[in-house]
Amino acid sequence: MRKKLRERRGETLVELLASILIGALSVALLVGGIMVSVRLGLDARERDEDYYRQLTAAEARRGPALPGAVEVVNTQNGLKNSISVSVWGGGRTWSYSWEGAGP
Repeated sequence: MRKKLRERRGETLVELLASILIGALSVALLVGGIMVSVRLGLDARERDEDYYRQLTAAEARRGPALPGAVEVVNTQNGLKNSISVSVWGGGRTWSYSWEGAGP
């Protein structure tokens, strides 16, 4: 009878400390993951704002127009035609327009 009572005792101090350590490590990993995801979200928002700012400037044709050219190639017969255009924008976002007559 005494053997059964000994086996039914509660958890030891080592088991309790191990479970607290596992819980603390889990919380630390969760907080670290949340911090990284928040930072990635802020970076994405900044890049989106920069992209839309450049896109709006290019589409609104703000600033001086730069000279440019567009080359049109017909792959079936190899004919090429270069068209002069006006270019606006900056960075990686550009807009162009052709103010000429039809073909």
